[in-house]
Amino acid sequence: FPVTIRNSYKQVGNLGINIPIGAWNVSMFVTMEVAVTSASENGFWCSLSSSLADATNQELVSFFDWYVSPYAPNFMVSVVKVSELKLTQATTFYVIAKSVAPVVAQLRARGEISVTTIKATCAYL
Repeated sequence: FPVTIRNSYKQVGNLGINIPIGAWNVSMFVTMEVAVTSASENGFWCSLSSSLADATNQELVSFFDWYVSPYAPNFMVSVVKVSELKLTQATTFYVIAKSVAPVVAQLRARGEISVTTIKATCAYL
């Protein structure tokens, strides 16, 4: 499920988690493949968010900026984020991403290469 929208967040595949009321240690590990159309400086955002349209928790947002060689137009990057959340109502969180460079052709999760993990562990056990 590639993400091709520039400057607008879009859900990556159907990745998400439903988290009930409470205090939670939330973590995300996802390997993203980035495909570009030419050598250039590139960038993308990836987040675990309760909104499909915007990042809702800055502790769960990652930004990647890089220069791509014309000899390696596709590459992988692992996104790892951890945060403590206190929820007063059950909430669904989604993995969302957006590119910020015109040469990014697509972003997609590559769970077959490295297992994608989204976890919520009770913070008070």
